Amino acid sequence: AVEDFESILWNIINNQNFQIHMFRNYLNPDGYYLGDTEETMREKVIREEMKEEMKEEMKEEMKEEKKEESKEEMKEEMKEETDDSAGVNLMSGLALASSVVAVSFLF
Repeated sequence: AVEDFESILWNIINNQNFQIHMFRNYLNPDGYYLGDTEETMREKVIREEMKEEMKEEMKEEMKEEKKEESKEEMKEEMKEETDDSAGVNLMSGLALASSVVAVSFLF
């Protein structure tokens, strides 16, 4: 009778262990449960911190790229303005030359 009782108790323990593992995996399939070893949790924390750092670096890079684009746009605008003023100077010079030629024909 005692041997049968021991067998029944081991069956209950084994069944409950199986249920515990199944329920734990059901509740947290990614493996972030409190039963993780300290080293595993440390690795996960480091990985999450690295992800955050990479996000911050990407944000900074995007800001820098936007600044560079803004600088390039300003340079293009300045170049266009310079080109326009050069065209105006050329036209003024041609008008002056043609007026000199016209005056020289009069005399």
